[in-house]
Amino acid sequence: MLQRRPNRRTRTHRPKRTDREMVCRALAIYLVVGLAGGCGLPRATASEWDREDIQKLTSFVDEQLDCIWNVAKVAPPKQASPEVYWRRVNLDVAGRIPSMDSARTNSQYESASQAEDALRELIQSGAAARYWGSLLRRLWFPQTDVPPYQYLQADTESWLTEQLFNHRCINEMAHELLTVQYEVQHEVQHEKVAGSSPWATRQTAVPDVFIASNEFQSARMASNATRSFLGIDLECAQCHDHPFDRWTQQQFWQTAAFFELPDNPSLEFAEVGSLKVLIPDSQKIVTAQLFVDATLNRRVYSPSQGESGRTLFADWMCDKRNRWMARHTVDVVWGQLFGVRLSELAHRAESEVVQHWERLHAGLADEFVARGSPLFPLVAALVQTRAYRAESQGIGLAGGVLKRRQQLLAVYNIKALSATQLLDSLQMAQGETTGLAAGPAGIRERTRRAFSESQQVGVEGDQARSVTQLLSLMNGTAWGQPPAIEALATADFLSEAACMDALYWLALGRPPTLQELDQFREAGLFSEDRSSRWERYEDVHWILTNSVEFNTNH
Repeated sequence: MLQRRPNRRTRTHRPKRTDREMVCRALAIYLVVGLAGGCGLPRATASEWDREDIQKLTSFVDEQLDCIWNVAKVAPPKQASPEVYWRRVNLDVAGRIPSMDSARTNSQYESASQAEDALRELIQSGAAARYWGSLLRRLWFPQTDVPPYQYLQADTESWLTEQLFNHRCINEMAHELLTVQYEVQHEVQHEKVAGSSPWATRQTAVPDVFIASNEFQSARMASNATRSFLGIDLECAQCHDHPFDRWTQQQFWQTAAFFELPDNPSLEFAEVGSLKVLIPDSQKIVTAQLFVDATLNRRVYSPSQGESGRTLFADWMCDKRNRWMARHTVDVVWGQLFGVRLSELAHRAESEVVQHWERLHAGLADEFVARGSPLFPLVAALVQTRAYRAESQGIGLAGGVLKRRQQLLAVYNIKALSATQLLDSLQMAQGETTGLAAGPAGIRERTRRAFSESQQVGVEGDQARSVTQLLSLMNGTAWGQPPAIEALATADFLSEAACMDALYWLALGRPPTLQELDQFREAGLFSEDRSSRWERYEDVHWILTNSVEFNTNH
């Protein structure tokens, strides 16, 4: 039995409008609700993409997964409906549900090429750059999510968003972030992006987030660089040899020596051997040296030109011959899209398929490096694979069978929405577009930050929110009266069925089923009484946005 929303707000009295004013206002807001979805940055040009390369990468993943499914003797996954797939890919690529117009249009495509063009447009949008810029900031500098480093979020995300939108490769961005000069720039210069929204700015200076969030300490910078960019837990060897891995304390401090300041910043040239550090609580001094069996690209740097040992380390880390960064980047992106990382799949896998997961991981990393380490072509290839398009429900499967198919990606793993996904999706479902147009430092940043802190879930694949989080979502809203409710409630030219249909497309990206309409009719929420539209639509909207379907990426 459907229940009405508790604690309905008292709506303030509104002056009576003429019929013409009501129709015009409803039409205007209805069009905004249907067509909204931009993010304040113009679209990239299609000429910068290679469809053939993306299709080859998709085919490679499909072939490897086919091999895994054959060896494991499981049937390939059934494909999700176009509506479910489009909602899923919007959440993973742009960080929010699709607009009503986008969802409806995509469900009506009759050819694969039309759907592919829509996907390319989404991936090349400013919304995608903004969302993945935020993701990279949290993945590379997770310490900026907590005090006292939160002040670094806005400039870092602005810079990353701009780089991604301009198709900068992952290794190029990482190199610039690690080698930023020590002169802290308190006032970062911005310039307006021509022809874009007031919130779209280009940050001209590389943010000093790497050195500032690590408080200029060599040990912390070494830990951050190896963990976030290479996926190596070298930090556990800081005080003693790593208890579970092969890394030693000496290797940790040899790495930290790269991040020490040069003894004489005015020198034109300095050798790597001049980079030294004293291991704490010992009398041992170690010299900068890589923790793996590899050779530095160069052993001389120029302090007078602003270079340091960080430059030598970044040269090696971001070089295409170094597979550590490529493997970790592919692993992280896969985890964001599928809810579980490739390294975890190989670790948990049955013995007969372990080598196939490792082959897939290595092959993806090689292809990623061979094409210059671009992020969005990798994302585009993965979201078109059969595993990503798979159904998530597993209807009729026993618990053990379903879990095994999930571990083999023969069923899509359901993910809870992240705090930012939930926030922006609520805005889309309500027809509120102001916050989506704003950049990371936009007019609602304080609200976004507070909401993110209160509603954040765990890692990729986590489906659970706390009881407190759920109650806060159910009993309140941050935005006041949803524009979509006002549009529909005052649109006398729309039938009751059309309004219910619009509410479903807004919130869930699909039309209502006959059974759902019958349930709303039984609850008194689907009727021809136009005088009660406002209250009824508020209740329907509340029910839909508090449903499991809305709050998960399935």
